[in-house]
Amino acid sequence: MKDRLSLTIIHSWISDVVVQSTKFRVKKESDRLWISDVAVQSSKFRVLISKFCVQRVKLRVQNSEHRAIYSNIRVQNSERRAIYTNIRVLSFNIAHKKCDRRAIFYNAAA
Repeated sequence: MKDRLSLTIIHSWISDVVVQSTKFRVKKESDRLWISDVAVQSSKFRVLISKFCVQRVKLRVQNSEHRAIYSNIRVQNSERRAIYTNIRVLSFNIAHKKCDRRAIFYNAAA
């Protein structure tokens, strides 16, 4: 797996990633989106967060200026920081859609 993926490759690899939560809470503070008690699951594959580098823009994986580098359960951005733990996600402009207590991430790295 390459360290840096293009949007085309990301689209083909992680379009089926689904984030499910039994206690889905969204709270917006200072342009930050807090998602608590989130469990990440995939029906077709597992995302290896420890060896994963993506680009993100606005509501989806993107941009050459802001890169999200995934290492274990932690994500860091040069300007915007996202910290992933087992039951907590702090993120910026994450693409999500609530549906029956389910957050589905389209074209986004988990």
